[in-house]
Amino acid sequence: MSIQSNSKPLKTGGPSTIFIPKIFLTNRTNRLDKKLEIIFDAMLGKISSRPDDMEYYIDITDFLHLEPKDINTAEELLEMAVNRSEEYEHLKLSFDKNDFIMPVFRRTPKLEEHHIVFTPSVIMKVFALSATVTPGYYIELGELWSIYNYVS
Repeated sequence: MSIQSNSKPLKTGGPSTIFIPKIFLTNRTNRLDKKLEIIFDAMLGKISSRPDDMEYYIDITDFLHLEPKDINTAEELLEMAVNRSEEYEHLKLSFDKNDFIMPVFRRTPKLEEHHIVFTPSVIMKVFALSATVTPGYYIELGELWSIYNYVS
């Protein structure tokens, strides 16, 4: 993944454009509720937009364009991301009859003033940075939120 940098990531469009590796959609056996799924996808967007960073921030303003556009709801979403991080600290992937547990974090996310700080595991970062290298899907965070609201 060394062919990309913060000034020239493989995935363009900024943190609100998310690359979701196909393996996360087709081989994942643990499912999250829609709010945690949005946080997880926002993490993918942040990682893939800043490949050189080791630590990432999701700020409350990243969610203000989402429905509902309420700051209190966005703060609750960030608190939930930290308080329920054990629900997505590992991804369970299944291949044929073999299961693989992939760590998502190197350190548990923590809540700071109006943002969360997280450090992805090496393998999580590799998958997040694999745009144009592995099959996957691109979507805007706002569109993803609309889809989750529609299907729930």
